[in-house]
Amino acid sequence: MRLLRLKVEQLRRFRQPVEVRDLDAGINLFTGPNESGKSTLVRAIRAAFFERYKSSSVEDLQPWGDSAAAPTVELEFAWQGKRWKLVKSFLKRKRCDVSVDGVAFSGEEAEDKLADLLGFEFPGRGASRPEHWGIPGLLWIEQGAGQDIHKPVEHAGRHLKSVLGSSLGEVTSSAGDALIARITKERARLLTATGRPTGDYATALEAHERLEREHADLQGRIRQYRQQVDRLGQLREEQARDEGERIWEAYRQQARAAEVRLAEVLGWQREQERDQQALQVCQASVRTSLDLLGRFEAQRKDLLERAADRDAAA
Repeated sequence: MRLLRLKVEQLRRFRQPVEVRDLDAGINLFTGPNESGKSTLVRAIRAAFFERYKSSSVEDLQPWGDSAAAPTVELEFAWQGKRWKLVKSFLKRKRCDVSVDGVAFSGEEAEDKLADLLGFEFPGRGASRPEHWGIPGLLWIEQGAGQDIHKPVEHAGRHLKSVLGSSLGEVTSSAGDALIARITKERARLLTATGRPTGDYATALEAHERLEREHADLQGRIRQYRQQVDRLGQLREEQARDEGERIWEAYRQQARAAEVRLAEVLGWQREQERDQQALQVCQASVRTSLDLLGRFEAQRKDLLERAADRDAAA
């Protein structure tokens, strides 16, 4: 197989489409600084070949802070004189399309076509694991994963036997005894007679378990961070929308109108207080006047009585 072209979009750091064309038949070397996307391109190729397009276990392909993204990988490669084209989208727009010299396949039929071509199998659920990768898993070793080759070997064994036939037995028997003795000696340094880890192997396993726990903790923190980034993105979108609509201007106008109305009401209250004070003064004056009138009336009656007494005396 010869890979001819690679294109990715909305995948990790590559939010915009990125295309690599005219790949050579020999070794193709990608160089660049850290975090420039070299490993992302390799992960994209692996995902296109080995991950089911309906799988929900490929969240690592999603760009940070963009939960609506649909990571997409497009590959073109040549095999046995035929030109293949593979397009696979994950998460939001799940789709798989394969064309072989113009003959199109879609969905699970397309994935089965890939599995038959490369001699691997898709996982029933979850992300693909080394035991699913078959012969490609023997040829595709990630950084730091060379010690885990036994699982791909177990799965790829039947494919190798079907290809090599009797020659496989000849290869294993030519220097098999010496190889077995050497492996047994090396094994004794790492495992006890009962198969329990010892020495450097036991230390490495303990370190591995510790790192697994740390990794799980970091994954949890990463998920929480991504949720916070998504929330920040939503808040920024809401802020941008509010900036565009400027809905607070109406509220400010309403507040200014309310302030004017409040000032009017306060003025009326002050006038009412002044009027109330004046009313109280008037009421007190009325009471005083009524008291004077009462005394005047009493004096008038007394004067009339005296006048009558005077007239009677006269």
